[in-house]
Amino acid sequence: MAIGTRDAALALVLPLIILGGIFLGIFTPTEAAAVAVAYALFVGVFVHRELKGREIPKVLFNAAYGSGTLFFVIGAASILGWAFAMMRVPQQVLDLFSTLRAYPWLVLLIINLFLLWMGMWLDVTANILLFGPILAPLAVSIGIDPIHFSMIFIMNVNLGNITPPVGVLLFATQAVGKVKMGPLVKELFPFLLIKVIIIFLITYIPFFSLWLPKLFGFATGAP
Repeated sequence: MAIGTRDAALALVLPLIILGGIFLGIFTPTEAAAVAVAYALFVGVFVHRELKGREIPKVLFNAAYGSGTLFFVIGAASILGWAFAMMRVPQQVLDLFSTLRAYPWLVLLIINLFLLWMGMWLDVTANILLFGPILAPLAVSIGIDPIHFSMIFIMNVNLGNITPPVGVLLFATQAVGKVKMGPLVKELFPFLLIKVIIIFLITYIPFFSLWLPKLFGFATGAP
């Protein structure tokens, strides 16, 4: 247990380095990432001794491959988002929902279901770039605080990322954990149910999203 506690403590230092360094103004987010990588290499090579020198090139290659894939997705999503803007898709969506603005609860339900569905196919960044500029004006038009809408957006997309049968993060988890999809989904189901309840509460009770931002003067809507 003592070894497990030590290992956990070493891992927990990593987000402290990243967030602490950024908030204290010690380094920029990019520099924070570099420092975090250096720390992880030090722990892996000299503390845990699980990472051998000959394995470092493979680790660097895998990191570059993963980053390149992400940049490709972001680039494609940015181009498509620009095309949506040029075709005035946000305005068309506002016009489409004009008859439903008297029923904010129904608009929010439709947004939730749509984001959950898209979250099953695309990662968070791509969804933000594609659908954030389209759905945010719609949410504001029915009186939803932008911060409240942001919480609804992120929670739904994250849930979609881990929702079977397509959830994109399920395949990554399956590969890393070397487990079959069936047992993975079975163990995940209670957490999915809990997250659905949380999303419902966040969506229809703005207080949960707005009390802290409002406390610091960031939220405009009443919690």
